[in-house]
Amino acid sequence: MLGAADLPPSLEAAVCSMRPGERVSVYCAPACALGAAKALPELPKAAPHGLEWTVELLDIVQVRDMYGDGSLMKRRVRVGAGEFPVDCPINDCTVRITLSTFVIRGTERVPVGDAAPFIAFELGTGAQPPGLESSIRLMVPGETALITAAPRHAYEAQPAGAWLHPPGIPSGCSVAWEVTLIGFDAPVNWHRAEVTDILADAMRSKDAGVALFKQQHWALARTRFEAVATKLAGLRGLDGNEEAECALLRVACLLNAAAAAQRLDDHAGAVAHCTTVLAKLDAGSAKAMYRRGVSHIAMGNWEQATADFEAAVTADPSSAPDCEKQLLKLRAAQRGEGAQIKGNLGGFLSRGGKMDA
Repeated sequence: MLGAADLPPSLEAAVCSMRPGERVSVYCAPACALGAAKALPELPKAAPHGLEWTVELLDIVQVRDMYGDGSLMKRRVRVGAGEFPVDCPINDCTVRITLSTFVIRGTERVPVGDAAPFIAFELGTGAQPPGLESSIRLMVPGETALITAAPRHAYEAQPAGAWLHPPGIPSGCSVAWEVTLIGFDAPVNWHRAEVTDILADAMRSKDAGVALFKQQHWALARTRFEAVATKLAGLRGLDGNEEAECALLRVACLLNAAAAAQRLDDHAGAVAHCTTVLAKLDAGSAKAMYRRGVSHIAMGNWEQATADFEAAVTADPSSAPDCEKQLLKLRAAQRGEGAQIKGNLGGFLSRGGKMDA
């Protein structure tokens, strides 16, 4: 295996430059001829004149350690048709696969249920476990791969998605999938498409994020909103109307991402998204002020929260009832904090403590 010290480093470097079916002579100078080589135990002790190998590359069996720790491995079983990565479903899209699932017991793979002759689903929606989805994104049509996954990348991944835990897989078991990528619906190429098609694609992706949010898949929804907002920020050469439409869509994505971040208790992230809206896109967005104020309350930033709610009411008087409710919560929290501080101080003084001069 390349990268496992099976060959001397110089010979491995040469093999890495070869194509299947190629036959070459490789000469290595004395300084780099030898080295650790588990697959070549008969190498000489020294090579004062260097070494020459005749090498024929019969085939390449691609193995990817997806996280570098052996917890998710993708081994290509059959080569597909296409070039990596341009012909892979890297971006969210609908893919069509066949799938067989196995439980890993020791060195054996035990089949679970019947093989699925055909499955179609959209990547990035939590339809399948993350280990399976991330591996499929690196496949080309026609490719068959064997994927082995620790529980945290399979059916016990958190946060849980829409996938079902197949019966017959005990808790804590690693699994394997044999998957063939039949094909996928290529997403819109933003580098070549017309602006109208790009904006329509962005709207579809944003709406898919809204659907995920309503299903309480907040992490997936947030990822989708943030991805769309980032791609929109990179558009150039728009006319006035296109620029305005792009800005509105980007604002919606950032505010939705802030709402998802709040559900995930990442209030600093929510504040960052709202601040981006107010600083770069819409300085008068009452919704951005309101959501930022809510997160400031959660973070204990009383003054910033008050300022945001007051600014929201000025920008949009219809937001006054909602802002007043939040201000009541803020005042209650302040009173509670004051009582706690007073209680702690009283306890300190009752124990005879002294204040610093």
